[in-house]
Amino acid sequence: MNKREKIYNVVICLLAIVSVTLALEDMWRGLSPAARVCDEIIYLVFVADYIIRFVVAKEKKQFFKSNVKEEFKNQIMH
Repeated sequence: MNKREKIYNVVICLLAIVSVTLALEDMWRGLSPAARVCDEIIYLVFVADYIIRFVVAKEKKQFFKSNVKEEFKNQIMH
């Protein structure tokens, strides 16, 4: 794994942690307007990430099959 991939993985992991934290906060107390905007931005980053990875994938069918469960879980969380 090169440095770029490591940075990508760390950023996506941190965004996922923040997203889960915001989801839990939303369930317990609700989100402030600023936190809701933050949550929506993170959601859009995940959507953009998926679309970009799909577009550049050489084997789109295989990419879709291997990522459909992951994306389904993301939709449930959001």
